[in-house]
Amino acid sequence: MICPQCKTYNDDDAKFCEKCGRALRSDKSGSINSTTKILIVFCGILILGVGLLAGMLLQNDKAPVVTNNTTYVEQSPTEVINKDDWNEIDTLSGVSDDIMSFSTKGSKFKVEYSATPLKNYDTNYLNVDISNQNNIITSGQMDWGSTDAITVKKKSVVINSGPGNYFINIYTKDLESWNIKVYDYY
Repeated sequence: MICPQCKTYNDDDAKFCEKCGRALRSDKSGSINSTTKILIVFCGILILGVGLLAGMLLQNDKAPVVTNNTTYVEQSPTEVINKDDWNEIDTLSGVSDDIMSFSTKGSKFKVEYSATPLKNYDTNYLNVDISNQNNIITSGQMDWGSTDAITVKKKSVVINSGPGNYFINIYTKDLESWNIKVYDYY
């Protein structure tokens, strides 16, 4: 290849003139190389896939609708069925003995309780008695021995009893804290 500026003979595959340093070839040929073409096709397929996925997600209208803690499941265009769910109705926290009262309107209720003991190398406990106005329905206990790890313990109990007024008597010994949550099922 001959340089157009200084007329020096150069190798056929040379990109620059050996004498004057002028560029002998221009890589700007006006066409798109194969790597660029592959990249454009890949981006197009990616955009198409994202569009299809977004369309499918927008078309998914069979999901339950939750309003005021009541779940409605669509059965047909004209029929809607009410589905019962757990609803928190009361919470109480403390460090010593206590009593709480609550009312339910569902067919059952759930009591979740947890506690953390003091680090005193003695026996620590939390006892709960759940009762209606006349009788103890059930009792629960958690305790830590003098060599047990100081960890939070959690328990839960479901009581199948109709609507009414109920009480929880809480008895403790050397606790850092305890927490009780009551849920009604309606």
